[in-house]
Amino acid sequence: MPTHHVILTDEQEAFVTQQVTSGRFKSVSEVLREGLRLMALGQAEAISRRDRSHDGAPKKITSRPPRTKNLLAESMAQEQEVKNGLRLVFEKVKAYCDEHEPGQFEIVCEEVKECLQAYGTSEEVDLQNRGKAYTKRGQDHHLIAPSVALAHYFDGMRAIHQNRLDQAIKCLKSANFWVSEDSGMMYSPALEKSLKSKARENAGKKGGERKQINKFDPVQDLVAKILDEITPKKGWKSLLAASISVAEQLKIHHATFLWNSGMTSNDPQPTIYKWFRDPERFQIRLVKK
Repeated sequence: MPTHHVILTDEQEAFVTQQVTSGRFKSVSEVLREGLRLMALGQAEAISRRDRSHDGAPKKITSRPPRTKNLLAESMAQEQEVKNGLRLVFEKVKAYCDEHEPGQFEIVCEEVKECLQAYGTSEEVDLQNRGKAYTKRGQDHHLIAPSVALAHYFDGMRAIHQNRLDQAIKCLKSANFWVSEDSGMMYSPALEKSLKSKARENAGKKGGERKQINKFDPVQDLVAKILDEITPKKGWKSLLAASISVAEQLKIHHATFLWNSGMTSNDPQPTIYKWFRDPERFQIRLVKK
């Protein structure tokens, strides 16, 4: 991208600095680009008005403010509206998690941020989880919808800070789909059944580990071996990255073993990720920040 040396007056410098400090723009360059964009819009409208005046009709003098100011005000109002919409999504997800999974909201937020770091965009997170949400796969499937909605929230707020309002609007639309009652995602009839199943599992703990964990002990031993073999020298960037890499090795080299062990899911990564969150069973070496 070409660069230019620009000389500003003291008043212009103060205005640009205030815009960056307020958080609306991340850099001086973004402020200048926005000014040029609005100038181009104003010139295009001036040309349009001139073309319309060729019919010889007398020009009517009005005292209304320049169109560029209106455009800027409209843009700022729309940005605030999108922000409010994204914050409402955040509050809905928090209320949902507080009701159905008390104390887990912060953990869900951290997991979503790790997913965004791994997949890059909320759209990719959406694609990876949409099928699971529709088929109600997994014991924690009722957390898929709020998690994807949170991914769109974080991605949308990031887009606003980067002055990409169109992308933020797309994120808001997607997030609203996941939290709406019409979608049936966060208000699934299978939710109560899933929670009851989890309650029965917890009630089945009597002085020892659950039968399901005992059943998967051989798989966990294999996971530990693979983890020891493929852990990078500097460590893993996150638990999510470790679980994805180990799951890929299992699917490629040990698919039959997984099936015979009772892990019939096409994707063992979510299960492995839960195991990795238990520090007593797995010690994951992470990159020091």
